Amino acid sequence: MGYADLQAGWKASGRPYRLGEDYQNMGYAALPAGWKPLEGHTDWVKSVAFSPDGRHVVSGSADRTIRIWDTQTCQQVGEPLEGHIDWVWSVAFSPDGRHVVSGSQDMTIRIWDMQTCQQVGEPLKGHTNWVLSVAFSPDGRYVVSGSWDKTVRIWNIDPSNPNLIPTSISQYNQENQSCSINDQGWLCTAEPEPKLILWIPPHLRPGFSDLRQVGTIPADAENFAVKVDWSKFVCGENWTSVWNDNPEDEE
Repeated sequence: MGYADLQAGWKASGRPYRLGEDYQNMGYAALPAGWKPLEGHTDWVKSVAFSPDGRHVVSGSADRTIRIWDTQTCQQVGEPLEGHIDWVWSVAFSPDGRHVVSGSQDMTIRIWDMQTCQQVGEPLKGHTNWVLSVAFSPDGRYVVSGSWDKTVRIWNIDPSNPNLIPTSISQYNQENQSCSINDQGWLCTAEPEPKLILWIPPHLRPGFSDLRQVGTIPADAENFAVKVDWSKFVCGENWTSVWNDNPEDEE
């Protein structure tokens, strides 16, 4: 019996999905009747993502291809995106849905044009081991990648001058298997052990912040405010361990 590389999450409409369910198919859970597995890959499906408008799904596979799927027809759109020479571990859409980024076991990151289904520019090289996770910044100008080489790197993907920004996180004991960026500009990474790191260099933070996300505190907030425990919050320029010195004090 083989094992599955299972991913789960939410599409833009708020409906849950489950993809990468078995050897080479993608299946949905808790979705409207009529949805079916998306078949076409010839090896394990390693990563999937919805487009921002929910109309497409992108998938990356151990068959070295990336495929785009129409969520209404459950059919593949165009030909597979080919270029990687080893497993595709991670895929993600840009915020405007016009591009896809992929990370591969061939140690490269590639950008793809959704309209032409062609690779944009040359592969981004810098990692010295498998690229396990990739994500776009909210403004679409940067890509962040996590690798088995125990680093997280940030890339400027300006078509006129794509390059590796000379900033990376490398204080890992193990490979980085996941990274994502939220709308407020925080980068979240995870190792095989249950660790989280929140980090964005100050000079890059504007590009990683989604200015559309605005929060306000009304004058009568004390009537319905939620308590925030700041005792477990930490920030700084270097990494260290953080723990609760009173384990019996649980809330």
